[in-house]
Amino acid sequence: MTTGEALQTGTERLRESGSVSPELDAEILLAFALKMERTALFRNPERVLPAKAQAQFAGLLNRRVRREPIAYLVGHKEFYDHDFFVDRNVLIPRPESEMIVETFLEMFQRSAELTIADIGTGSGCLAVTLALFYPNAKIIATDISEQALNVARKNAERFNVQNRITFLIGNLLEPLTEHNKLDAVIANLPYVPDEERRANPDLAYEPVLALSGIKEPEQLYAEFFEQWKARPDHPVALLEIHPAMRDFLEHETECLGISATFKQDLAGKDRVMIVGTL
Repeated sequence: MTTGEALQTGTERLRESGSVSPELDAEILLAFALKMERTALFRNPERVLPAKAQAQFAGLLNRRVRREPIAYLVGHKEFYDHDFFVDRNVLIPRPESEMIVETFLEMFQRSAELTIADIGTGSGCLAVTLALFYPNAKIIATDISEQALNVARKNAERFNVQNRITFLIGNLLEPLTEHNKLDAVIANLPYVPDEERRANPDLAYEPVLALSGIKEPEQLYAEFFEQWKARPDHPVALLEIHPAMRDFLEHETECLGISATFKQDLAGKDRVMIVGTL
């Protein structure tokens, strides 16, 4: 089988399975099996595939047909122009989460000496990205999953920012009790309703803990607000949210006497909630 034939066969199989991007998926998987850049596939379409690469490509196709995400198959995902290691212990970074970074950059000067907490860090994509943008910042990344923290540590080492990020295990803001002064908090908490998660086969491989959590999303956010209000410093907090949660979030913060504003994404949907003020 040649490279061209493999791409054609893989694309057809993925299209039949319902992939929305069969050509791209086939190219990514074949390039991964051949350990080369995707663009290099087209330089020599008559190249005969080595038996090992052909077998690996076939195995990857089988997994992709079963809707396993590309990011888990190849072990990485781009976020804010940086390539992060991911596995099935963490949520795959989404473009929507880049809005937290964009909002943070609008609010804080890059030369600022900040102490930032990343709550529910997962892969560490937010903590690491901010560490790269803010060389004078110290970051504390928390997660309830030790497996997720291990992935985040790998990514901190990957980008050589491990000396500026402290990783703590625990629920929401609880691990931060000894840190009396924070300048900012960022968080992408689990917010996908169970029924939405179960109805979407593309989410079947991602950790339930990161998508929906062990509590209802409303309960989790309410707990976050309570913990935030109990802190003496009340650092400004940037949270990624599900657009359908806005009414609940507004009501909850109003009841607690907490100021909150919302930012919309390019589709006009509420995506980032800003709690507190600078």
